[in-house]
Amino acid sequence: MVKSERYDFVDFLRGIAMTVMIEVHIFNALLVNGLKTGTWFTVLNFVNGLVAPAFIFISGFAFTFSFAGISETGRINFIRKKTPRILLIILAGYTVHLPAFTLQGFRYVAGERGLKEFYNVDVLQCIGTGLILLMLIAVVSKTAFSYRIIVSLTGAAIVIFSPLVWTVDFTSVLPGFFASYFNELNGSYFPIFPWLGFMFAGSLTASIYSEAKEREKEFLKKTGLLGIVLALSGLAVLYFLEQSPGFSIRPNQFFFIERLGVIFILLYVCRILCDRKGPLKNILLKVSRESLGVYWLHLLLIYKPFFAGKSLNDLFFGRLEISACLLITFIMIMTMFLFAYCWSALKRSFPLAFKRGFMGTVAVLMMVFLIK
Repeated sequence: MVKSERYDFVDFLRGIAMTVMIEVHIFNALLVNGLKTGTWFTVLNFVNGLVAPAFIFISGFAFTFSFAGISETGRINFIRKKTPRILLIILAGYTVHLPAFTLQGFRYVAGERGLKEFYNVDVLQCIGTGLILLMLIAVVSKTAFSYRIIVSLTGAAIVIFSPLVWTVDFTSVLPGFFASYFNELNGSYFPIFPWLGFMFAGSLTASIYSEAKEREKEFLKKTGLLGIVLALSGLAVLYFLEQSPGFSIRPNQFFFIERLGVIFILLYVCRILCDRKGPLKNILLKVSRESLGVYWLHLLLIYKPFFAGKSLNDLFFGRLEISACLLITFIMIMTMFLFAYCWSALKRSFPLAFKRGFMGTVAVLMMVFLIK
């Protein structure tokens, strides 16, 4: 089995995560608050809560699997080629939070509250930062074993110390821009504690998986069984911990254990599903491979003023019934599917022109932002 075929199931899971992510953002923004109750929403909220851990895990898995087995010299070249894309991921994360599309507008609109929102570390900044750390570990690691040891220790430290880190106000020692990377006290949704724990778990899994070869399905089956144990044990412990007053679930180590267990289960399920061919699989793979564009575009359509000077969030925040949210979710998903298909076709048909055009467009937009 060639590497690309073995990798499809990871892309398939990311495609599912991206699709569910669209639903998450629309329902969170537009659904009437009074409907966010009951068993159905508790279940939906749990499913939605798996999206970010899965997305971050897969980013670490995909990055590490891509350079697994490459020589030290080849690894340096790989990292050199990947660095611009990683920086683009971080930049895209910040553009989503821009209060205005020009520097003058930014200065005019962004007071203390606007700057705090801009500094917000979202999933893209979290992923980009994690990939930079993985690159540094890859550079200093001489062997696959040493890479796994460093990744394991770093990931474990992030998970173990997350509850403590979440109690520290880093603005007392760091500028707000950097302090936002450590915990949610400044409004960040995905600070590196504990979220990079999922990326390092994905990286470690990919490093081991890359050597599974003919034992691939056996390896994933054992991973799935481990996932069941982790998910059930994490769920059981969290059930009792949640009864404690002042309990915070996200930085807790058992939150990580529970979510990681479910991701392991999903990896095995997606590997089985990927043996089947069909149009849904193909489009989900395209969505996955264009995940940066899909993530960035759907957030702009929800939160930026593209509809007569207003965003969907401005027009319908907390006002829509379930049926209306489902309709908008369906339309948005179909729009993103079409975008991913067309974007992928352009890249495949005109690779050089596409690359130059894309980089030129990014450069022009940055100049416009700085000059206007």
